[in-house]
Amino acid sequence: MNLERIIESLEEPEWLKNLRKENLNLFLKHPFPKWKRVDISNLKIEEIDFSKREFEFNIKEDNALYLFDSKNPNGKIIDEPSYLFTDLSSALKLNPELLKKLIEKNLIPSEEGKFQALGNSLWKNGFFLHVKKGSKIERPIVGKNISLKDKTLINRTIIYAERDSEFTFIEDFQSEEMDESSFKISLLEIYLEEDVTAKVVSLNRRKGRGWDFFFKKGRIGSGSNLKDISIEIGEGNSIGNFSIDLNERNSNAEISSIIASKNKSFDHLFHVTHISPNTRSSIFSRGIVDGTGKGVWRGLTHVKKGAKGADVFQKSEIILMGKESKADAIPSLWIDENDCRASHGASVFPLNLEKIFYFESRGIEPSMAKNLIGKGFLMSVLNKEIEIDGIEGIIEDKLR
Repeated sequence: MNLERIIESLEEPEWLKNLRKENLNLFLKHPFPKWKRVDISNLKIEEIDFSKREFEFNIKEDNALYLFDSKNPNGKIIDEPSYLFTDLSSALKLNPELLKKLIEKNLIPSEEGKFQALGNSLWKNGFFLHVKKGSKIERPIVGKNISLKDKTLINRTIIYAERDSEFTFIEDFQSEEMDESSFKISLLEIYLEEDVTAKVVSLNRRKGRGWDFFFKKGRIGSGSNLKDISIEIGEGNSIGNFSIDLNERNSNAEISSIIASKNKSFDHLFHVTHISPNTRSSIFSRGIVDGTGKGVWRGLTHVKKGAKGADVFQKSEIILMGKESKADAIPSLWIDENDCRASHGASVFPLNLEKIFYFESRGIEPSMAKNLIGKGFLMSVLNKEIEIDGIEGIIEDKLR
């Protein structure tokens, strides 16, 4: 398939087409990456259909925007005094100068890897959220990306929040049942100016044993606070990378993640770099690996020289529920500054059979006991500050 021809067919400004082509060239030049614990050798990129298909749907909901197979069904734009929320393709027409600036700045550059370059060259659509200065948005803003017929999804979402604002954003990936050829790349870029309080949730519950790649990057202004939660409960093999640079004073990042893996592979890296003084970060993850599932969680926090007063925390816990389940939790701290506080911990352990026995003594079947233990373990990561409709049921269905 001629990928450059796909780019030429898009109804976009020339500067964007040229940028896509530059990223495509980098994609072609990059070697095929390897992960020690996840084998992607059976992923045949040359066999994936990247052509853009669109389907019409009629969905109306006040507090959410839907993308079906990357098309906004109603051309919906939520334009309030406090924020603008629409799909990325529409945003290019609504505010071309701002979008050009953000897209060219690109927090996830193609130089970082082959799949990042592929995402930057062939993204179909995504969401754009612009929160205005001083706005306090109480109700969560929700973007739902639903794949029905298109097995290939390449999505790009950009969040830009002006100073002294507050908001919660939830990006929800869903799909019909897909086969092993399904393929997803999602790019999420978060720009926070000064004194912003943001909560961002990425929920992946796609069906089908294909491949899910996610790349997230945040840039946080002075005095701003980002709470980010990644919920990976899709059925596909999952590879992810989330990084944040704390290069402004008094900026804070609180990163949490959940993964439930059954008969699939995963490799997740969460990376925070402390550059300026008085910055704080925490990375907390919990996972359940069942069946023949296997994977690795990696946390990396780098405190650079000059980041005085930095406060760093890392913790990962993974339960192995299957006899063939395998997982690694690898925390890393790189400390170049003496004036800081840092701690980390990681553990991988089998399901406690004494807990199962306790449930059985109360008349609860072992399979149900296993489900309840797993749900409680994962749900503890989600504090009451971030509420997602039906999340307990979603996690419970995943653990069955």
